[in-house]
Amino acid sequence: MISIFGLIYSLVELQHFRDNDMLQIKKQQSELLVITSSSLDQKIGNITQHMDGYANQISTHEIKARDLGQIINHDLKVNYSSILGVGVIFLDQDENIKHHRLYWELQNYYLVNKRYNKTRDDEVRWLSKSKQHPKRWSRPYYDKNLKQYVISYITTFYNSETHQAEGLIVLDIDLKGLVNLIAKNIGEKFTTVISDDGYYVYSANSEKIVTRASFTQGRDNDSLIDRQIFNYNKTKPCLSLCHNVVNQQDIETYAIYQHLKNAPWLILAKFNPQDLELLSRTTDNSDLMIKIASITLIIICLGLMLIIRQMRARNQYKLYWVATAFVSLCFLTATVYTWNVSRNLYFVDASQTITSDHILQTAIKKYQKEASLKNLGEITQIPTAIMVDTAEFLTSYNLQLTGTIMQSYPIESGIQYGIKFNNAFDSQIKLISDSYTNNSHLLIWSFQTKIRENFDYKDFPFNHGKIWLSISPLNSSQQVIFTPNFSYYNGLSDINANYGVSPNIIVPGWLIKGSFFTFTNDDSRMIDEVDSYATVHLPALTFNMIINSTIGDAIITTITPPVVIILILFMVLLTISKHKNKFIEFKLSSIISSCSGVLFTIVFTHVSLRNKLTSEIMYIEYIYLLMYIVVIMIPVNAFLFAKTDLKPIRYGDNLIFKSLFILLTTGFIFAMTLYSFS
Repeated sequence: MISIFGLIYSLVELQHFRDNDMLQIKKQQSELLVITSSSLDQKIGNITQHMDGYANQISTHEIKARDLGQIINHDLKVNYSSILGVGVIFLDQDENIKHHRLYWELQNYYLVNKRYNKTRDDEVRWLSKSKQHPKRWSRPYYDKNLKQYVISYITTFYNSETHQAEGLIVLDIDLKGLVNLIAKNIGEKFTTVISDDGYYVYSANSEKIVTRASFTQGRDNDSLIDRQIFNYNKTKPCLSLCHNVVNQQDIETYAIYQHLKNAPWLILAKFNPQDLELLSRTTDNSDLMIKIASITLIIICLGLMLIIRQMRARNQYKLYWVATAFVSLCFLTATVYTWNVSRNLYFVDASQTITSDHILQTAIKKYQKEASLKNLGEITQIPTAIMVDTAEFLTSYNLQLTGTIMQSYPIESGIQYGIKFNNAFDSQIKLISDSYTNNSHLLIWSFQTKIRENFDYKDFPFNHGKIWLSISPLNSSQQVIFTPNFSYYNGLSDINANYGVSPNIIVPGWLIKGSFFTFTNDDSRMIDEVDSYATVHLPALTFNMIINSTIGDAIITTITPPVVIILILFMVLLTISKHKNKFIEFKLSSIISSCSGVLFTIVFTHVSLRNKLTSEIMYIEYIYLLMYIVVIMIPVNAFLFAKTDLKPIRYGDNLIFKSLFILLTTGFIFAMTLYSFS
């Protein structure tokens, strides 16, 4: 009855925990979508406001079209991030395209007058669309001259007297700029952007962008979901966050979406049940352990009831063995099951993880405030991506990492380049690539370093850990801070994904279960605390990899030896008998001698383990404690059997002690397993 109540309680609590966890995850993703849509709206609104303003100024002759590139250059850094170029198309009196065109292309952070690079097809398409919508955004397309995927904003300027269209202004923006905004917040994995005419502006499936697809052309599950959400929004426009559940092919997909105010785009994020489970970062260990214990006890009770019913009709001695074997098998099966599920029973403190640009800027704000108070100027953020290629444990606490680091520095910033590894030794770093883009100086480093990690081995051999790599600028006197490069990873909202880890990486005996970035105290910065009014103690960027041991390796290398020793002790126990046998002879001295030899083996392996691992009481040590108890109790039992006539000892030729040996052993291990992982 207690087991049944325990099972019901654990199921209710686990469901309650899961429901709350799902609500929290949905809330977090909703907040990220709101931040993403707000960022897009702000960027789009800024662009359209300025471009429409320039078109009006050209219409009223306040500025000349040929001066547009120079005018935009004044506002380039502030208002036009991700700009690639701007062009002007002139129309004749019949609103046909003239041959005279202007184009300015971004080169080294500055717009320069270049040969007009648009094709006639592009112009004709824009002209026909502009007659219906004088101000509009294009679909993403590949620009053969810029050699990039771009998205263009087209606005029309008019003759102030006749109000006839005189030309079009076309602003080309790198599609990566839009993608970067998504990656910095909710992440690219779950997000889709659809225009009001049904075409994909952004999708995690790049094929839809390359083929300039519409969701009406797709028959895959994602396209069908997109169509339903699009129709929901068309029926009832969603200018603030909306939620919906779409059932497609018997799979319930949770969708959040919002229509932008400054662009004809719908942004939506979709999560199937598996996605939501993967975003879960906490586990309710205690209730799960209660559930396992309750189910195990219920099965044992039902099995024993069946066995007891058979005791009247069969040999009781045999049924004692059957009963104890059945209970022991239940304990053993439940223990192995708990070992298996323990691989996912770890708590990751996500409160300090940097999963979005909003969290990043909030974290940096306090340092920027301190820098402003001390008149130290702006803190420069250096987007940094880390890719770990290999990880090798040299000892239980020391490991060697190799990989690459990519950094994007502002052009002509005057910042001294360089990286140092904190709390590391024998570090080697080499610059392998030095290149420039339109707006950044890109550096790629290869590295090899050795780090001493402070692993927690209390659950050994089924333990979890965290490999961390902490880096900071080589010159600690600069107001520079390394930050995660969200665009490189396509977003960092899912810490259970292996971002920054090579898919081919193999860590013998370990599984990598996720990765994330945090800021940690940078003790390597040589700052004079007495004279700290002239400095800001900036944090180090730390890349963390969540790891746990493989169950096969743990059982074979660590669990099997104690189990073999326990079985040997059980066989020694079976030799205790009042019946003489020409093959097996019971001698008290032989029992004591055998147990003494086993004791030395246990002590030696235990001491060797302790010399290798320094931790509080480890899980495996409960099994060693059990072996110490068993190796003492067997000689005691043998002595009592040989020297006394106690009925519990003599009953059935030491049946009680023999039959209870494996039962109590497996029961103790099961109880300690539940306690350790709860």
